[in-house]
Amino acid sequence: MYFYFRTNNEPFNDKKVRIGLSLLLPWNRIRDSDMLYFPSETLVPELPQYPTMVGISQTDKDRAFQLLKRAGFENGLGLPSIEIIVVLGSSAERVAVLMEEAWEENLQVEVSVKALDYNSYMAEVKEGNFTLGHQTWGGDYADPLTFLQMWVGSSNLNEALFQDNRYDRAVNKAIYLEDSKRMQTLARAESILLKEAVILPINNQV
Repeated sequence: MYFYFRTNNEPFNDKKVRIGLSLLLPWNRIRDSDMLYFPSETLVPELPQYPTMVGISQTDKDRAFQLLKRAGFENGLGLPSIEIIVVLGSSAERVAVLMEEAWEENLQVEVSVKALDYNSYMAEVKEGNFTLGHQTWGGDYADPLTFLQMWVGSSNLNEALFQDNRYDRAVNKAIYLEDSKRMQTLARAESILLKEAVILPINNQV
């Protein structure tokens, strides 16, 4: 499972805002191993020859406030309301509530969690009027590409509406590479998703 920002909506198209918000979250509670199977800070699970990746895993309030201030939202003032949509009864509900609590406690911003039945949730995703959504992706085959190709700008699975030429070039280049060069190139792509807080991995399926 991972959460993702709808990156075409301002100001969440600004990585400083996404990273700043992410660094305020209580990751030790969100990825609590007593509550989740296989908690993870990365999108791609452990696979042979694939480099060990590092995502956002620690709260860092000082850096969070610095980034938000640089983005023009000191202490969150001026941020639009944040709406997190989740499937009713899913494990994402617990995580969304922790997000809501952390952001409202630390920032001057209104946060709401909207829990919907699955069909209503998918309709809301299609509509696009939300800040964060969530998804579970197990991958069709044991290869990083099945987790990463979905985030290229042209993918109909790219629910974040993420657009980044660097990312697209890395993924498309990797298709024609082999062995370690291929894995390193795909890892470079994943690092963009993780370090710029496009996605917030919670746990893996395996």
